[in-house]
Amino acid sequence: MEKVIKNEEVVSIKNKLPESFFKYLEENSVDIEAVYNDETLKNLPRYVRINPRRNVNIDDINQELGIELKPIEWIPNVYSLPSDIKISQLTAYKEGNLYGIDLSSCAVVFSLDPLSDDHVLDMCCSPGSKLCYIADIMRSKDPNGKGTLTGVDINEHRLNICRNLVKKYNHNDLISLYCEDGTTFSKIPNNSNGYDKVLVDAECTHDGSIKHLLKFQDESTIKSKKIEKVMPDQIAQPISNKERKRREKQKLEHLERMEKKKIKLNNTWTIENFEERVMNEEKLNNIVSLQKKLLVNAYHLTKVNGIIVYSTCSFTRSQNEDVVSYVLDQNEETKGKLVLIDPFPEDILAKMPVTPGYLEKTIRFDPKTSKSGGMFIAKLRKIK
Repeated sequence: MEKVIKNEEVVSIKNKLPESFFKYLEENSVDIEAVYNDETLKNLPRYVRINPRRNVNIDDINQELGIELKPIEWIPNVYSLPSDIKISQLTAYKEGNLYGIDLSSCAVVFSLDPLSDDHVLDMCCSPGSKLCYIADIMRSKDPNGKGTLTGVDINEHRLNICRNLVKKYNHNDLISLYCEDGTTFSKIPNNSNGYDKVLVDAECTHDGSIKHLLKFQDESTIKSKKIEKVMPDQIAQPISNKERKRREKQKLEHLERMEKKKIKLNNTWTIENFEERVMNEEKLNNIVSLQKKLLVNAYHLTKVNGIIVYSTCSFTRSQNEDVVSYVLDQNEETKGKLVLIDPFPEDILAKMPVTPGYLEKTIRFDPKTSKSGGMFIAKLRKIK
């Protein structure tokens, strides 16, 4: 069941995160008072998208919710609703007809504009919400399209989450998943010169993602969990081979449960480990380096005249415009071989509640203007 962001949680963000974090944002030209304003965050809506391949009756959903979903004017099949409304019990949600997803994340996929015959690559695909969105769009345009969809992630645990989502929404026959490093991934579709569309939704500091920031909590609020002891084999009495195998299986299952508990504890996001997870200088430098390498490799995997969409949920220039400028003007492999293009048609862009990026033809989402989580979007075309 999805976590519902409560208003009292949201307004505490500025108070509970360390000063070093906000100093870092100020150094990167982030208007902290605008994007982390308490009232703005308190009133952020949540968003859902409707599966375009299904015949979904919005009136039925409205009746079940007791409120009306509000359609987003500039993007099809996406709606807003109050943040405290739960969707996990909705019939449409259980049947795979409705999905929770942030508006800015929808915009990333909408900018990619995948077609049914495209070869599409998602270079950082986990946890899979954008990947499944791409699949739905491709299939809605033509169920018999000849396109392919490939997802890559370096982390096996995250990729397993993605696999489960792909299986849940019946996209196994369209999506191929690879546990590989996106900076060195080299597989291209058979009988092609590369991918038509590549999405690089890169790893970042997540400073624009309210949901990620809300993961951090005081150590004192975390309930300690006892890890069960493995019971020793009972060898005092003779046992049959069948009983021995049963006990061995039981012990193995128990060890697996213990390992999952350890992973869960290690993944706890606390204020105490905030500096290491987010503000560690070496990690920050590594993130920018990773983003550049991903974008350079995306260039190599894209066919001439193909499209690359680069996005992050960071507000910082160093992870956004500076990375794009690097592949446009500095990297010898890509310099002069990529151009920025409009991320959306002019008539759609005119309706979108976004701010321009520091590079022409790039855009930004933020809580104040867009009523959504933060997102940077740049769309590039490979010209040679």
